[in-house]
Amino acid sequence: MERNIFTKAAIALLLWVSLFPFGADAMPMLRGDIIPDNKITIEDVVSLIEHLLLDMNEARCDVNADAKVDINDVTTLIDYLLTGEWDYGYTAPEIPDNAEVFTVNGVTFAMILVEGADNISSYSGYQNDSTYGTKFVSMGDFYMGQTEVTYALWSAVMGTPIEPTLTVPIEPTPMQPVECVSWENCQEFISRLNELTGREFHLPTVAQWRWAKRGGIHTQHYLYAGSNDVDEVAWVLTNRPYPFGSGLTFPVGMKKPNEIGLYDMNGNVREYTHNCIATQGDELVEPGPQDYTIEAMGGSADDAAYYAGEIIYWETMDVNKGGRYGLVGMRLALQKD
Repeated sequence: MERNIFTKAAIALLLWVSLFPFGADAMPMLRGDIIPDNKITIEDVVSLIEHLLLDMNEARCDVNADAKVDINDVTTLIDYLLTGEWDYGYTAPEIPDNAEVFTVNGVTFAMILVEGADNISSYSGYQNDSTYGTKFVSMGDFYMGQTEVTYALWSAVMGTPIEPTLTVPIEPTPMQPVECVSWENCQEFISRLNELTGREFHLPTVAQWRWAKRGGIHTQHYLYAGSNDVDEVAWVLTNRPYPFGSGLTFPVGMKKPNEIGLYDMNGNVREYTHNCIATQGDELVEPGPQDYTIEAMGGSADDAAYYAGEIIYWETMDVNKGGRYGLVGMRLALQKD
């Protein structure tokens, strides 16, 4: 009996490894590797054209990362074979006049002004709103990242090339949100960024994040961050342009922003906060040694479609500070001088 159980377990393990191999073979598929065979050749162009003719909208066919599969992907792939460089079909969001703009090692990012207020519910993020609790906080003006931190900015600050993760199935582009990092990784990133810029960036507090998500003093009390229609502002399982299960992210800023110009406050990846206590307002109280968990805010690309109607499920998730989590990234905050 025990031998039979062992034999079955061994067979099951071999089958699992064959389907989901470990190591380098388990890394995300190369962008443009349509066949796939872990290399990019003219055969991939032929295969991509065949996919288009058969109307097969697969994630790997979105070569230029513009959230659609069409003839432009073919020309992008051909150009890559000729030049060795990707020409993505991505347009960065416009930067409003009240933003602070920074450039680090050739990568530009914008911080959007969020006007503060008094009597903000630490639970819902609205003023004078006791729906989710009765504790209120006050906060001054601050800046919030227009988008989540991208692979491009992460690499510019950390001095490392973009590395794919096991979470995202297709090799990420520079403008996709960084993910599969720990809270402590983010602290190292911020420390280096502060050295490069001479400013004091930080992760937003829980209260700051909620206030900014809801549009601050300009809120229209939408169900989601900028709209009552989740398809307008967030990538979820039901509105992706091609099927690929969970673990798929998109370049930042491709959806509609919220009332103050912040993108992807719902969808794409969750975002770490400075702390796990909503009642601290904009006080940057460092988590103590006993605080093993931290909050990751916002809806992830991995959230199931039925979560779309429940705002609370887009809000918070407890994660270990030292652990690395797929589809958890970051957004910068900065106190106004």
